[in-house]
Amino acid sequence: MNDDGRTPWRARISALAVDREKGAATIARLSAEALAEGAKGGAPAKPLQGALVELIHGQHAMAPVLRLAADLSAELKSGATKSFLKVAERWVVELSLGAESFQEKLCGSIKSADTWAFFSFSSTVHEGLEALSKAGVIGNAIVGESRPGGEGALTARRLTSLGWKTRLVPDSRLMDLVQQGVPERMILGCDGADGKRFINKTGSAALAALARKAKVTCELWTTTHKLVPPATLDLLHGGQTQGDDLRPFGEDVSVDQPLFGFGDMSDVNTLRTERGRMRPKDVALFLDSLPALDTSLLELS
Repeated sequence: MNDDGRTPWRARISALAVDREKGAATIARLSAEALAEGAKGGAPAKPLQGALVELIHGQHAMAPVLRLAADLSAELKSGATKSFLKVAERWVVELSLGAESFQEKLCGSIKSADTWAFFSFSSTVHEGLEALSKAGVIGNAIVGESRPGGEGALTARRLTSLGWKTRLVPDSRLMDLVQQGVPERMILGCDGADGKRFINKTGSAALAALARKAKVTCELWTTTHKLVPPATLDLLHGGQTQGDDLRPFGEDVSVDQPLFGFGDMSDVNTLRTERGRMRPKDVALFLDSLPALDTSLLELS
């Protein structure tokens, strides 16, 4: 027991529920490890359910965490604590191997790069670029600053370190260049997707729409753990904002700076995942096999 009376696995869940530094897949994997430890140690259904409630309340913006909670909650509802352990362990394995599989699939299908456009920062995109650079696939990059937040600067630095000839430009300039058909590919990360919509950093939807109109290939680089049923997608990132420093404008100016927005999957040519390339209709078929999220978990305190 810890000083507060909680078991180590339960304490880890509490820490992961408020973690704002690790990526979604990492938090989901570590949560699955902790929950598997709890189940293996004989924890009854009620503490396991309580852990899921705390986790989902703290990280409801993360698609892999919601998917994990949906799978494990379904096992608890059926009273199958032994299969709860098996499902948790399956998640640990899948998330551990997901990044490696994604890189292998990516390198197997992309052999060269000319000029690509990037936006915001995605750990999945960065891992893919690292693998491509090791395979000798390096090109020219145009990176949008990604306001608010400015994560594009991190992407630009990473690309430069991998050998790409990189330009960091204002978001409006990136949109102009995509509309003109300058890049051959528009590469976006993805925080969640269903068969019709995707969610990512605000501005991604406009870039995807401009790319489609200009016949620039638009790709989402992600893993299938971020594919969620439509009802679940609506729970992601609702109303989350992060303002750049606009204090010089004074309090009389109303500022609207949402971090995330929904895009149309019809503007996306392909998703690149650990299972290989997927089209929007493939996503819909994949989602048919997933359990719906138990939204009552979000209503519990």
